[in-house]
Amino acid sequence: MHVFFAISNLDMLLEAEFVLCDENHKCNPPEFHKPGQLYTLHTMVKGECHPFLFAMMKKVDQDAYHHLFNSLRQAMVTRFHYLSNLPHATWLFDFEPAAMGACIDVFNPLKVQEHLCLLFAQDLLRAVPIYTSPMINAQMQEFCKYFTGYWLLMPLIRDDWGQFGNSGPWTTYYMEGWHNGLHSHINSCHPSLAELIRLFQVSQNTTKFQVCALRIDPLALPKPQKADVIRRNTLLQAEMNMFYQYFMSAQTSFQDIMNYLDQIIAIGVLSQQL
Repeated sequence: MHVFFAISNLDMLLEAEFVLCDENHKCNPPEFHKPGQLYTLHTMVKGECHPFLFAMMKKVDQDAYHHLFNSLRQAMVTRFHYLSNLPHATWLFDFEPAAMGACIDVFNPLKVQEHLCLLFAQDLLRAVPIYTSPMINAQMQEFCKYFTGYWLLMPLIRDDWGQFGNSGPWTTYYMEGWHNGLHSHINSCHPSLAELIRLFQVSQNTTKFQVCALRIDPLALPKPQKADVIRRNTLLQAEMNMFYQYFMSAQTSFQDIMNYLDQIIAIGVLSQQL
C-alpha cells in the first residue's frame, strides 16, 4: 500500500465535522488493480469538499483499511500530538463494511454513515403492487411493518445510516464528482503510478491554495452550488422532515410510503436510481 498526503493538508482536520471516503477502480495503476483500488479521503471546508489523503491499495480487506487509518492516526499524533476532531466527526462511506469496521476500531468516531439511497429505492420498487388483491394488500401491510421497523426505527439504521436531521453531506457524490474530474485528466483507465502521483500533486497544490483562501480571508466564499442543486436539496430536506414528523404522529400506510417516494422522484433525487 502507498499512502500520499501533504502534512499541511492535515490542518483541515483540526475542526473537521465530516470525513468522506470513497474508492475508485478506474484510476488505479495496473499493479493496484483487481482487487486493488485508489482510495481517497475528503473533508468539508466552508461547504466545499477537498481531498486530503490518497491511497493505492493492493488489498481491500479490513486489515488493509486498518493500515490506512492507522497511518492517518499516526500522522495526526506526530503533527498535533492528538487526533484533533476526527473522533468527533461524522465519517461517510459507500457500502464498505471493511472500511467502516476499521474506522471504528482506529478512531471510534462519533458517527459512521453509509450511503444506502439505492438500496432504499430498490426496496420500495420491489414492494410496488402490480395487481390489487387481498394477498397483495396483506403483503403491502407486511412491507409497511418492515419499512417502519427497519428504515425508521431500527437503531443501526436510524443512528448510523439514517439522514434525518443530518445537516452535512448525505451521500458520497462529492467525492464521485472529484473522481470524475480526475478521469478527465487521464488518457485511459489505469494510468501509471508516476502519472497518478503527478495528478495527486496537482490536486494537493490546488487544495492548499483554495483552503488557505477559505480559512484566512473572511470574505472568501466557497464555489456557489448550481441553482438546481440548491432547489433539490431544499425540497428534499423539507420532504424528509415532513415525512418523519408524520410518521412519528400517525400509523404509516403503504400509500403514505409511495406518496413520499413520488415526492422524492418529483424533486429529481431518485430518478436515476429508479
